[in-house]
Amino acid sequence: MAFAWLWLVAQPCAAHGGPAVIEVGARSDRLEVTPWLQYLDNGVHPWRPDQADAASATFRPLPPGWRQGNFGMASIDLWFRVLLRAGPDAPGDWMWVVGNANLDLVELWTAAPGQPFTRRRSGDSLPPGQRAHSHHLPVIPLALAPNTDTLVYLRVRTAGVAQLPVTLWQREALAHRDQWVYGLHGAYFGLLAGLILYNTLLYFSIRDRAYLYYVGSTTALGLWQFGNSGFGAQYLWPGSALLQHYLVNLPLALGCGLLLPFARSFLQTAAHAPALDRAARWLTWAWAAAFLLTLPPPLSPGQVIAPWLVAVTTLLLVAMAVDGLRDRRPAALPFTIAWACLWTSALLNVFYRLGWLPEQALVVHAPMIGAALEMVLLSFALADRFRVERESAERAHAGRLRSELERDLARRATDEKSRFLAAVSHDMRQPLYAITLAAESLERQRPLRNPGPLLAQMRAGLETADRLLDAVMTVARLETGSLQPRRDIFSLETLLDQVDERFGPQAGAKGLRWSITPCLAQVATDATLLQRIVFNLVSNAVTYTEAGGVLVSCRPRREGVLLQVWDTGGGLPSEPESQVFERHFRGEAGTETDSGVGLGLVIVKQTAQLLGLGLSVRSRTGHGTCFSLWLPLAPSTAEDAGVGVQDVQRQAAPGQVVLDALQHQGAAVPPP
Repeated sequence: MAFAWLWLVAQPCAAHGGPAVIEVGARSDRLEVTPWLQYLDNGVHPWRPDQADAASATFRPLPPGWRQGNFGMASIDLWFRVLLRAGPDAPGDWMWVVGNANLDLVELWTAAPGQPFTRRRSGDSLPPGQRAHSHHLPVIPLALAPNTDTLVYLRVRTAGVAQLPVTLWQREALAHRDQWVYGLHGAYFGLLAGLILYNTLLYFSIRDRAYLYYVGSTTALGLWQFGNSGFGAQYLWPGSALLQHYLVNLPLALGCGLLLPFARSFLQTAAHAPALDRAARWLTWAWAAAFLLTLPPPLSPGQVIAPWLVAVTTLLLVAMAVDGLRDRRPAALPFTIAWACLWTSALLNVFYRLGWLPEQALVVHAPMIGAALEMVLLSFALADRFRVERESAERAHAGRLRSELERDLARRATDEKSRFLAAVSHDMRQPLYAITLAAESLERQRPLRNPGPLLAQMRAGLETADRLLDAVMTVARLETGSLQPRRDIFSLETLLDQVDERFGPQAGAKGLRWSITPCLAQVATDATLLQRIVFNLVSNAVTYTEAGGVLVSCRPRREGVLLQVWDTGGGLPSEPESQVFERHFRGEAGTETDSGVGLGLVIVKQTAQLLGLGLSVRSRTGHGTCFSLWLPLAPSTAEDAGVGVQDVQRQAAPGQVVLDALQHQGAAVPPP
């Protein structure tokens, strides 16, 4: 309503060629001046307010497109005028503020009726000592007397961005506002410097080119913002219009040019979007050309094409972000969120300059807030991208290790099968050769005189071949899972009688002391598979023992039945001890123990695992070995208990060694 009333008051003055009138009262601490300005082109008709014919100059109202103070990219030298009418209660201390820090020269001519003009100047082409007021914007103090009209002429000369939002502020209100503005800018540029330093250190640490592009782009755009906001001219390069031109326009071209390779590297468009990647490369070269064209001042061709390049760059970055989201690339989402903050803040600033949004702190400083959020989010996105790439590299490394391990295991399995087949071929050849020799002897003995020994030889060879084939078949069934156990309840006395009947004569033939402790305990497991385990252990004990004896002990315990096979053989060889239960473990080469294909203990271990029996071994080199089996008692005797197969342990048997137990205690049960 106030602006509408002022517009009605000002129209008669404008219609008769007089200046527009702005009523200045005590109710407002700021007044928008730009919509009421009238202008005169000083470049076409040079003019000064103190000339003799100054009153004959014709000022015209601003066109509708200029009333928001945006004249576009131009080289201008314009005069503006307005009449300030102070009321009886109007404050006298005011500040004339032009909201564009990049104006070369700002002159303010003021005069009360009948008084000479007073001129004050500002602008970034003047040293700080020659400016009317030290500020990052062109600010000129203005004193108004109550009930007095003050005619104001404003001259603006610049080449570049010609934005002239003019505001009249009370001095105290402007000082209060500046506290927030300077504090906010200090926090923003401090955050920017911290992010630049942090990502620079990260680049030198991991040598990722995306960090280098990000640091370069952020540094250039930060320098552009520092110069564009007027702080550079106020603190770093005061009084140098040429340097202000370079440090405002060149960083913009450099920063936007580095944004494109950063986006290409961050979103990996070369691999996922070749067409967008080519467009980004060409646009990068366009920014390089704009950088070179910006070098000649004052109004360079680079400044003219920069807004168009900014628009094209924005559209291309949107397309790259959408393409990344569509492909679900991990880096696309944080990239899009970061740029959405910047684009939203830019739109808010545009709407504010068009007058569609009211002046509020968040709206006025939206570009800076959006840029801060964008830079922080991009920095986090870079860190997240590094984490994702590191995890991907670790997964790839782990995959390579798994592949190498699988290849090594496959190679070892192939070698193992080759050795196994060679051993089977070698050991099968021996009984077959014995049978062949016996058959040839029978062929030569015609008529047959005494075929008994030859037939016994053939029978032994066939039995050996049958045992070898049976061992190979058992291992195959265990590995394929086709061997299913059957749960039986039976007395161990029957099993021990079978062991004594089978291996007692063999031990006696070798001159070994043979002992079996009786046991009437009943167990619950597969009788046939348990017999195979015990037969294998006892067979090894008898085969590998040359002196001393073999003891098979059986003792009921609270947890189950402990079945042990003791011998006084040479013990386990130190070298292959960890491979006792692995395939191809055999005795020493060139001795009697070097026989068979080494499947006995493999069958023992896998069968014990299948039945859920506890299996362990203790050995002392040169003294003997003890294999232990924990068997579950039948339900009528005790609760079922299953203990997993234990690892092979090389340690001395507790108490006295096996040899002492056998030689000095006879068949007595050795101490536990």
